[in-house]
Amino acid sequence: ITRPDYILVQTPPAIPVLHIAHLACWLRWSKLVIDWHNYGYTILNMSNKGHYIVNLYKAYEFIFGHGAYHNFCVSTTMKEDLARNWRINATVLYDKANGLYKPAQLEERHSFFKGQIFGQGPNPILNATKKVTAFTAIKSRKIELRSDRP
Repeated sequence: ITRPDYILVQTPPAIPVLHIAHLACWLRWSKLVIDWHNYGYTILNMSNKGHYIVNLYKAYEFIFGHGAYHNFCVSTTMKEDLARNWRINATVLYDKANGLYKPAQLEERHSFFKGQIFGQGPNPILNATKKVTAFTAIKSRKIELRSDRP
């Protein structure tokens, strides 16, 4: 494999990605770039309030987050937090689709999900037919969103 100039990782998840990425960069003489979408320790803290593992995760992100060649994030708030609390300088790249992307119309959604089977088993809502999908149904020759959709 040709040596990459950069290795890009997105966090979260930071564990085990960041230390492995640092090792790969060291072995390949590449530069690490981190794309910060959130802090993994804050997500872990939602279900494990005050648990010591949350503090270990935070320390891991802090230590391995500092070794990146460059950092970018998805909001000005995240950039400011990285600078203030972690002393990491990041560039903001907004996580926003350009004008080419738009929500699919009901007809497009129905056509896309026709024939799709989401999983196996006796749950009929997940098994699509020509008239009913997990998200849409044809009623009186009109496509509608199902009220019981997942």
